[in-house]
Amino acid sequence: MSKITKHYFEHNNRKYFRGNAENVELCSYGEKKDPIGPNAYLDVENRIQRELVAPKVKALGTVAIDWAQVSKVDGGAKGQVNAFGVKGERAAETSIGVAEKGNYKLVGFAVDAGPLRVLLNTEADGARNFLEREGNDGRIVSEIWVVMEAEYSSAFSISASYSVSASVVGVGLDITASGTSAGTKKITLSAGSTFAYLLHKVKKWNKGKTKIEDLEADYKGGS
Repeated sequence: MSKITKHYFEHNNRKYFRGNAENVELCSYGEKKDPIGPNAYLDVENRIQRELVAPKVKALGTVAIDWAQVSKVDGGAKGQVNAFGVKGERAAETSIGVAEKGNYKLVGFAVDAGPLRVLLNTEADGARNFLEREGNDGRIVSEIWVVMEAEYSSAFSISASYSVSASVVGVGLDITASGTSAGTKKITLSAGSTFAYLLHKVKKWNKGKTKIEDLEADYKGGS
């Protein structure tokens, strides 16, 4: 069962953050505000360069949502969500009512903890140094969920073939899905398209705090 509220998206008994989602992208990093409170969210400092993130991205498939159970307050400001497929490959604002009628779904994308740790240790020095300075409240976005209308979400099934690259103008990640009966579809993940997200924090540093030895998932409600 899945559930959506103003502050989280719950799926498989795990709660993903929704606070400040409009400013969050895959591999954004910053300070977790109100860490153990009900309004916890990521205050974004920056993001890892898109060309470094692109090779690490994997698709998580789709999740059906009962939009009829989502109130206007819980769904988002003025009962609106940003969704792909409304105006093609860019996320565009649409109403929860339209999402319900159109059988819109959530689609997930992630960078697993192992590749993320390697990325932080070998290429993303700025992000790693920020996490070291920030200490216990430092976080990085490892997984995001976006909204797609039915035709688009069908193309982004877990069995699809994916190609991921930094967008030409550097504003996001271009993701193309192909090899399904829904044909080939492309989206650009950028600021404003994220619906919910998962955070990771550093669990263990090496002796000099120059390298990350272990990362740990931080779901909504964690500390």
